[in-house]
Amino acid sequence: METKLSRREREILDALYALGGSADAEGIRQRLTDPPTYSAVRAMLAKLEAKGTITHRAEGLRYIYSPVTSRTTAQKKAVSQLMRVFFGGSASEAAAALLKQAETLRSLMGDAFPRASANGSSGRGR
Repeated sequence: METKLSRREREILDALYALGGSADAEGIRQRLTDPPTYSAVRAMLAKLEAKGTITHRAEGLRYIYSPVTSRTTAQKKAVSQLMRVFFGGSASEAAAALLKQAETLRSLMGDAFPRASANGSSGRGR
């Protein structure tokens, strides 16, 4: 499903993922920057549902909305698009850019920014 989404539609999907994968219209509205009216959010949710991007289920008198695509699948898709658009599809160039960014943050923050060890952990407990 390669659906073109507006900035606000993307923000709604981001809110759904941030809210654990499902939420009602008011919960979503509260997560949006410069929140529109409740009615406007409901209209955008209906539009996203018509595009096949989200689905809903009835829970009492309210609808609970969920993305059709899992968070993991959406992450993989977003990373692939990022690599394709900004790094010519090269995973190694994308990784190098991320490492460079981490080094920049580390130099700005000093010891507050953890250094990754050889096995990929940050050295902090989980």
